[in-house]
Amino acid sequence: MASEIEQQLCPNIIGSLAVGRSKVLVGAAEGALVTVLEQPGSIAHRKAPYFVLPPLSALGKVNQSSSISSSARQCLMDEVVSTVLQRQSLAISMADRDQLSVFLRNLAHHPRVTTSHQDGLIYINQSMTVADCLQELGMQVAYSCPVIRFSQDQLQTILGSLECLILLEGLFWTAEDLQTLRSHLPNCTIVAGVQQGLEGELGALSADWVRMNLAIPEDDGIVNQDDPTLEQQLFTVAHQRLGSSQGLLKIVHRLVASGTERTVIQQLLDKPDPKFSLLEYVLAPLGTPERWILAVLLALGHSVSLTAEQIAMITGPLNPEPMLQSLLDRDLLVRSGDRYATTAAVAEVLGANFRIQPWMKRVLDYVLPWADTHQHEVEVIEQELTLLLYTLKWAVGEGGWSEVLQLAKFIDPTLVLTARWDCWRQVLQFALQAAQHLGDRSSEAWAWHQLGTRALCEEDIPTAYDALSRAAQLRKSLPDSSAFVLTQHNLNYLLQATVPQKALGTDQIMAVQQPFDRHRMYFTLALICLATFGISVGIGLAIQWIVQPEAPPISVPAKDGAS
Repeated sequence: MASEIEQQLCPNIIGSLAVGRSKVLVGAAEGALVTVLEQPGSIAHRKAPYFVLPPLSALGKVNQSSSISSSARQCLMDEVVSTVLQRQSLAISMADRDQLSVFLRNLAHHPRVTTSHQDGLIYINQSMTVADCLQELGMQVAYSCPVIRFSQDQLQTILGSLECLILLEGLFWTAEDLQTLRSHLPNCTIVAGVQQGLEGELGALSADWVRMNLAIPEDDGIVNQDDPTLEQQLFTVAHQRLGSSQGLLKIVHRLVASGTERTVIQQLLDKPDPKFSLLEYVLAPLGTPERWILAVLLALGHSVSLTAEQIAMITGPLNPEPMLQSLLDRDLLVRSGDRYATTAAVAEVLGANFRIQPWMKRVLDYVLPWADTHQHEVEVIEQELTLLLYTLKWAVGEGGWSEVLQLAKFIDPTLVLTARWDCWRQVLQFALQAAQHLGDRSSEAWAWHQLGTRALCEEDIPTAYDALSRAAQLRKSLPDSSAFVLTQHNLNYLLQATVPQKALGTDQIMAVQQPFDRHRMYFTLALICLATFGISVGIGLAIQWIVQPEAPPISVPAKDGAS
């Protein structure tokens, strides 16, 4: 039967998550409520195989007959596919990040790869911790009723027998991360894109990992052996001056194809900073709308993408499609599905001395009201978590504490209900920091309440007790009594779960009217000890006086010579 506080919060609850023997109810403005899970959760595997495939990148088209269009790339692909078919995990690095993304996405759609593992393929391109990644994998391959944040034992049961190919596009994975994932996924094959330059660190990977540093051959789509000698020489100079950046080389190739004079391109390549000079030349014909769109996407970096609708809301043009196509035609942007981002090469070259503050302020001005409107729509917020978290971290760096606090509260329910609890902890720490800077005691109490509730569900009792006690102390001094009652409920739940049941009796329910204060508790114990000592001394003296034997009569010694 639901408790009185559950009934009061019921209209505001947007979802719940089972954690062990507890259930977390989410949606109340005062914070999450923890209560008893009345019936154990059930877990069932989804029907295999599981296919989670990314859209193909506009940087690398795939034709109908082959996953890779050029023979040079096909050789590299064949080598990787052969390794995957041998069930060996790979850590792949490549100088050009855009090309690495294209390579992995093409690999995911390769017909021999998609049928290589009996449980299918799962592609992950979001930035997340190992713990959150494992939870995401668990949710991909298993149903749970109610929705469960899986324990380590449950994850081991779910993922231990999984025979899946897992592709990790993000460039944030360390050798330790990959080893941890491998240990939890013993029957899976992992292909991870990693940053070039980490080869030394990746040496820490176990022997069952294959490490590949792939290089796209220089003639791959750029240098055509049938080109005239003059053009061939131009491409040779471009490779020497621009390095291995396929994005910039592609721009040179497009300039040549569009009829730009070779002497002009040669002059650009001969300048002290040929990368910037080349992009400056490409940017020169752009109008203000294109420049604004590019500026916003540069501010977000190549790892965050926006839809055309979002771009219109942030930069102003009601119909940005023509401008986006113009930027795509110049190889300044990359399209993935319906989302756009700058290419890694453009972000690297133009982002070095680029002032992102005014453009990120525009992004923040869009994100805040949007997140406020959709804060209770978990699936909608989840789709934009990359953008929201990037904006939040930028606001933290800028010291925009009011915006940090608002955004943290808006995305808090989604992080709880999607089991992104490592990320949730970090966001709550940001919220706590913001509330303390602002002197906002109510929001500080909310952050402590959420941190304590998270720790309670994680069975980190000392952290949970300290955080919930702080929240209760703050909320007791504030006029919102319902917030205090909620924190008190979670604190009582913690005490009921940790105090031995025999001490409570079979039907006794422990009710703590006020949170314990450790200093007050220690002072009370000291007074009790002092009083006990004083009483013991007094009783001892009284007993000694009562049982003392009667003293003999006093006799006066006789004087010498007296009769």
